[in-house]
Amino acid sequence: YMPDCVISSSENAGEVLTYFLDNVAAVSGRPWDVFSVRSTLENSSIALANSDSERYRSITRNEGGCTLIPVIPYDEAMAAMKTKARQNLNRRRRKFDELGDVTYTIASSAADVASALQEYIELEAAGWKGGKGILRGPNKVPLAIALNPTKQRFYEQAVAEFAASGLIEIFCLRLNGELVAARIWAVLNDCCYALKTSYDERYDKYSPGTLTFDYAYRFHADRGDVRFINAIFKQPALAAWCPQTLHYRTDLYFNRNPRGRILGMLYPLMAALRK
Repeated sequence: YMPDCVISSSENAGEVLTYFLDNVAAVSGRPWDVFSVRSTLENSSIALANSDSERYRSITRNEGGCTLIPVIPYDEAMAAMKTKARQNLNRRRRKFDELGDVTYTIASSAADVASALQEYIELEAAGWKGGKGILRGPNKVPLAIALNPTKQRFYEQAVAEFAASGLIEIFCLRLNGELVAARIWAVLNDCCYALKTSYDERYDKYSPGTLTFDYAYRFHADRGDVRFINAIFKQPALAAWCPQTLHYRTDLYFNRNPRGRILGMLYPLMAALRK
């Protein structure tokens, strides 16, 4: 979904990208006119390589951004939060605590992650994602993991492989032992990637997803092991944590053959007409 490449810091990224484009036809056995890199982060290696590549005509199309939250000491984060937002968070936590036995847990071992993932899948299927789908071409694709066997196998395998290396955390909020909200995060280097979130809609007024995020944020803020939480896409619900925006974009590279040159000249005009 967000493609990238790995380029040694000792190499010239633009030259590496140029070499790749020079040879992609020979390696793939297929001629090309336009090479598209879709939805890549602005600070990715391939995006930085694009800024250094001069031989191929390129066009960058900005697509949007994802919420990026700096992780600072928890007390400082609460002080930086707007007064009303902080009061709302504390009130919802207090009201939810009054409902019964409230516990927060973290699944991080491979066995605990596997168990928590199955609970997450069941919780998600019980909510609105279990009854809706999105159109992709003529077919409607279900959103809930449990309703798509291929998607479920993918998540189970991917999460298991990351968990085996200690890179997955599932933060769970429970009421009287029953799962109310869960967040699946991948921890890579100095960043937590918020992959999936689900909650029991019966408790919507308490914002259980936000309460779980608050707990997860505090967990890492106290440990001091990460610098950022990347929410993957824009999440207005996390605006209270003073987020930054990390933009993503599509880069188009036009070949130097006749069709590539023509497309490179026509694309800006076509983009302007679409607006």
